[in-house]
Amino acid sequence: MKVGPLNGVLMIVLAGLLPACTGIAGGVQPEEPQIPQLNRLAADALVRARGVAPDAVLRQLDIVWATGQEAFRFTDGDATKEITVLAPAPGGRPDQWQVMTPELSPLADHHPGNGLNLQTLEVGPTTAAQVFRRQRPDVAVLSMLLRLADDGATLQWVVFGSVPGGEISGQVNALTGAFQALGPGLDHPAVLPLTASPRPT
Repeated sequence: MKVGPLNGVLMIVLAGLLPACTGIAGGVQPEEPQIPQLNRLAADALVRARGVAPDAVLRQLDIVWATGQEAFRFTDGDATKEITVLAPAPGGRPDQWQVMTPELSPLADHHPGNGLNLQTLEVGPTTAAQVFRRQRPDVAVLSMLLRLADDGATLQWVVFGSVPGGEISGQVNALTGAFQALGPGLDHPAVLPLTASPRPT
């Protein structure tokens, strides 16, 4: 089929619109470059956690938004203790990993479960923050964490932010980008990032 000037222009216009139509959760695109980086860090953190517990399982990933610092929270296979592995700070020396074993941890609940599989991650932290800001454009993101949803399989971001009236939080599905407000009727994370407000009682 011969493509005339008008048809050629139309094809160019449609090509420019296609990315906006194929995004997740209202046009937000997956963060492909950042997701592989998190997978690499998680693999390195697992090696260090298994130096403490050979059967270590990743239960939670924390990110401090202002610094980009990542904390990988593992438990042993029986969930009797937590092993926290801090990745090197962005811009710091790549060998500056820290491994800690808190004496008490809500993650060490003696209820083994599935670990986080970051290879299924479709929505990265920056995208999750964008989805969160769509709900409250005046929010300043403080921190976020990645955990399993109540079904024990779906990855879920929990984002914490500050607004003029206080602090708010919300959940972003890490596969679809769908948002859900985090209210009293929903399950709160076992361990909150250091920059988040205290866990509601």
